[in-house]
Order: sequence, then C-alpha cells, then structure tokens
Amino acid sequence: MGLSSVEDSPGELSNSRGYRSCSLRVFSTRRASVHGEGPHASAAPERARRVLLIEDDGSYRWVIRRLLESAFGQEVSVEEFANGEAALERAASGPPPDLVLLDINLPVLDGFEVLRRLRAHETTRKVPVIIVTSSQEERDVQRAYEYGANSFVSKSDSPEKTLQRLRLLPVYWLELNRLPEGSETPAKPPEAPASS
Repeated sequence: MGLSSVEDSPGELSNSRGYRSCSLRVFSTRRASVHGEGPHASAAPERARRVLLIEDDGSYRWVIRRLLESAFGQEVSVEEFANGEAALERAASGPPPDLVLLDINLPVLDGFEVLRRLRAHETTRKVPVIIVTSSQEERDVQRAYEYGANSFVSKSDSPEKTLQRLRLLPVYWLELNRLPEGSETPAKPPEAPASS
C-alpha cells in the first residue's frame, strides 16, 4: 500500500495511509545569511544542491521531494528516477550529484547494483549515498555498507515515522558533511558476480 500526501500550508505535509492520517510540520533548516558577519556567515549557494532520488514508489518519491523542497527551497534540485538504469545514465552524463537517496528494491537494476556502479564510476565515487528502503534485513545492511553506502535507513510501515527518520539526513549530508577533494570512499565495491 502506498502513501499519499497533500500540502496543507507552506511547510506542512498531511499524509494518509488507509484509515490512518497525520499532519507533520517540516521545519526549514535554512539559516538567515548575513554577508561578512561572524564565523558562520554564508553567501547564497552558487548553484542548487543536486539530489538523485532513486525510488520506484511514486508516493514515496513525492513525499521525499516535498521534504527536501520544504527544508531547502530553491537551494535543492531533486531529480527523480523510478529505476536504477535511468539514474545511472543521468549520473554518468553530467556533473555528479551532491547526494543520492537510493532504494534497494528497484526494477531493471536493483539498488545494490546501482550502488556498486556508482562507486565504480570516477565522477560518482565520492558522492554520499543513503539507502532508504523497506528492508529490515541485517544482510541488506551489511551488503549496502560493503558496496560503499554512507548510511542505511529503513522505511517504517508508518509514513509519519519514515518522515521523522528522513528529516535530518539531508541537513547532515547537504549542509554539514564535507568531502575532501580527491579523497576516495573508504569501501571498495565488490566486483559484479560472474554470470554462469
């Protein structure tokens, strides 16, 4: 069963699933910018932060997009993909994204293969990849980290809990985390299994 959402007012999402519904307030993480004042003063970003959202469930894509847009406004550009193959084509054809949110249960190519290929490609090797999946299996957690995931978040049966889990991730990965130029990801992805 998917989830559906509507925007009631700026920054507020109402979610319903079956007979359950709730309203969640999404708080903006944008800081007031004062040019040249204090150690944390910042200018407007030169470009929007690019997020690849690779998720086959359209309702989850919609909710995650709204969460990101509510938190970052014009400072984020979300590119959505329903399968891994299309996302890999996009990742290879332009500048690397700033963040990848990746489901592992995808049509065409599963998320593990997408992750393996992202880590094997020079331009996407260092891009933070957060696995966002319905899987609760320890073997999936282990495999994701072996393939080079930066974080693993399980979706909840409840849309409200899923949003709570996801709310802080983009703030950390897009605003607080900094990757050094020229650094390699700590995990080397395993080779693809040989076909028999």
